[in-house]
Amino acid sequence: MRFPILTIIALTLAPAAEADTSFVFVPEGSSITCTLEEGCNENGQSGISFDLGGRIAAQPLLLQTARNMLQERAQEALETIRDMSPQQLLSEEVARAVVSNLRWDTIRGLTWAAREEVFATYQCGIFKYHPDQASACWAARAFEGSDAEHVGVPIEIMPAIRSMRTELYNLGRMHLMQPSNLESVYQKVRPVMIDEFNLLFYTEQLRFLSALNIGITTAERLYEPTVVELVEKFYAAEADWLRYSQLPESMRPEGDPNYFELKQVAADTLAAEIDSEWVLFFNRRHAEGGPALVEKYLESMTDFFTAVGADRTPMPVDADQ
Repeated sequence: MRFPILTIIALTLAPAAEADTSFVFVPEGSSITCTLEEGCNENGQSGISFDLGGRIAAQPLLLQTARNMLQERAQEALETIRDMSPQQLLSEEVARAVVSNLRWDTIRGLTWAAREEVFATYQCGIFKYHPDQASACWAARAFEGSDAEHVGVPIEIMPAIRSMRTELYNLGRMHLMQPSNLESVYQKVRPVMIDEFNLLFYTEQLRFLSALNIGITTAERLYEPTVVELVEKFYAAEADWLRYSQLPESMRPEGDPNYFELKQVAADTLAAEIDSEWVLFFNRRHAEGGPALVEKYLESMTDFFTAVGADRTPMPVDADQ
C-alpha cells in the first residue's frame, strides 16, 4: 500500500541509534511516496510520520528531499524579505508587539519584542508544517550549526536564516537612521501603540512605563561628560578583551592583565552611573545619526509618555510599591 505525500517541510535528523522518537513530518498531498513497510505510518493528524529508526541508510532520497525542500522554502522567504520596503517591516503589528510583549524592563525587552514579531511574521513560515513550528523557528534563530540540527533544523538552511536576520536588521536600521524617517514611522504607529497600552493590565502598564522612563532619563544624560567618559572606557576595555581573547594561548604573554575582569569592571562602573543597556543603545543611535537622531528618539518617547497620561516620576515595576 502506497500513500501520496505533498511537500516535505520539516524533519528531525538523529543518528539511527537515537531514532526511536525521531521522524520526518510529511504533510498531506506530496508527490513523494513511501510504503507502510518502509515506515510511513498514519499519525492521526494532517500528515504522515516517517519513523527513522534503522532506516536512515535505506531512505537517503527521502531525507535529502526533505532537506532540499526546506532549503527552497528558506530561500523563498529570504527573497521575500529582500523585496520588502521599510514601511512593510516597521508595521503597526510590530509596534503593538513592542508594547504588549515586554519580557524585560529594559531596552533589550522592547527590541526583543519587535524582533520576535518580525521573525514570526517573515521567517517562521518556513516551518509551517513542522509538528512544533514555534520551537523549530526559535531554534533556527537561536542556534548555529550542529546545535540547530540537533533540534531538527537542517544545517543547510542556516546561511539563509543568517541572511534573513541581516537583511531585516539592516532594512530597519538604515531607514531609522534618518530623524525624519523615525518621526514618520512613529506618527504612523502612535495610535495603535496607545491603543495597545490601554489594553494592558495596570502592572504591565507600569512595567512598560518604567522601561520608557529610564530610557528618557538616559537620553537626557547621554552627552554629560561623565557619561561620555564611562562609555568610552567601557568600549576600550571591551575592545582590549575581544582582541586578546582571539589570540591563541601560546601567543598570550605571561603577566598580561585579566582583560575580561577589566571589561567587567568598566561595565559595572558604567552601570553604577547610568542604565548601561539604554546608554549603549543611544550611543549606537548617535553613531548612526548624531545628536539629531538621539533627540528625535527622546522627543518620540516623551510624547508617548505624555500621551498615555504618565508623569516623569520614577515608575515602580510592582504595583504594590
